[in-house]
Amino acid sequence: PRVMVDSRVSGARGGTGSRIDGDLVGAVKSRTSLWPGGGVNIANIRDVIKRFDPELEDAASGVESAPGIKDHKLSHRFSGEIAEARQKFNNGR
Repeated sequence: PRVMVDSRVSGARGGTGSRIDGDLVGAVKSRTSLWPGGGVNIANIRDVIKRFDPELEDAASGVESAPGIKDHKLSHRFSGEIAEARQKFNNGR
């Protein structure tokens, strides 16, 4: 099974960019394959990969130029950061 772990902001419906609690991510990772969401973006994806070695990364609002508007350049940069981080930390998928 796979588990997607995301952050929650009271009164908001997703895409808030709020970073997920690292302790929660670690607890889930110790039990199953992980798909983290919640505040994942270009600035922190390397740390997410280094700490948790997720199977999949969800950026959602982390690659938007405005709420609900995906930015192709940010998406491309995000993908590049993932590839470089996986190579650096020897856990390339």
